[in-house]
Amino acid sequence: MARGTVHRRNGFEFYCEQFWEFVTWYFRPEGAEVWVVYSDPLQIRTTRKEVDALLADPERAKAEYQRRVERMANVEAAEQHLAELERQRARTQDPSWDSGGRTNNPGKVARALKEASELPSRIEAAKRAIEEAKRIRAILAAGNRRNS
Repeated sequence: MARGTVHRRNGFEFYCEQFWEFVTWYFRPEGAEVWVVYSDPLQIRTTRKEVDALLADPERAKAEYQRRVERMANVEAAEQHLAELERQRARTQDPSWDSGGRTNNPGKVARALKEASELPSRIEAAKRAIEEAKRIRAILAAGNRRNS
């Protein structure tokens, strides 16, 4: 995934990354260190037009940036997510755990077993998310200023 050209508009910087047909837009106020992902919740794919519409209104863009960066820095939510995954892993490792084979739902067992097999990688991802949230929280505490 190659980082695209950084564009500027109304005091914000933005760029996109493209991987095959998947396009991800990032934006931040000029001078800030943390980039946030922007996606329009009403669209399946966010286009340059939607990003331009967001950045055309600096107050709305600043509020959207604040909302997203605060969510990224929410260490407590990340820790709660990890705790829930740990509970799921403990439940599936219990010898009395039943994957649901007695129901009239042929895919239920396969889904339950697949979810149980994915738990270790999801737990590792949750641990990385906690570290990332702590890193972003530290950046915000220091003022979210770029050193370059």
